[in-house]
Amino acid sequence: MGLMMIELAMTHPSIPARRRIGSTDYNVIYDGGILFMPTNDATPAELRYVAPMFLEVGAIIPPGNFGKNIMAHTPERMNGWMLARELIMERVRLQVAPHLPSRLNCCFLFTSDVAAFHGAADLTTGLLAPCIYKVELVNPSAPSCFGDYDTVRTIDEKRFFESVTQVAQQYWASASTGQLREGCLPEFLTLSPVRVVQKINIPSHDHLFPVTKSGHTLGSATQPDPS
Repeated sequence: MGLMMIELAMTHPSIPARRRIGSTDYNVIYDGGILFMPTNDATPAELRYVAPMFLEVGAIIPPGNFGKNIMAHTPERMNGWMLARELIMERVRLQVAPHLPSRLNCCFLFTSDVAAFHGAADLTTGLLAPCIYKVELVNPSAPSCFGDYDTVRTIDEKRFFESVTQVAQQYWASASTGQLREGCLPEFLTLSPVRVVQKINIPSHDHLFPVTKSGHTLGSATQPDPS
């Protein structure tokens, strides 16, 4: 049934330029002759989730927590720059790669301990020490993609709107093709809930190997020499 629907989507002139096609075997988007598969067949073997709270093993984390926090900002207590950044990122996604998961609706994951350590370091403050968890996808067939975590760090605040728009175009273009910059720190976006498997101990950031050029295998942590 799924193959017949895909063949129809590619050949039937009455089908609109963009529509979602669902069956028991496939969930694809037809775009004027191009079939997008908004699922990631190469789900990473290792997935890590960074959270500012303690979670029990077996806990289910729904997608969209980041987006809920962003959209809950109020004039009395808000990070207006982050809100503006993510709204621009979402506007560009809808233009460039609407078949990919929205940053406002997904779970953000890393693909190794060391990648997660780098991500956690960005969130660490005098009052906040994030935890890292090994997780698994509840729904591995849910739409997912890789994003270039480092790209968002390159925003020039002196020309904010222009810079965020350029960064967003680069981010979603590379996410759409799966071709991330060599040496970047990848993040894995998924619309699947994730299940906590294990809490990961965070070593001192001074004893981490740097990111490798592959971007997906980021080394391992070492302990200080006791001598």
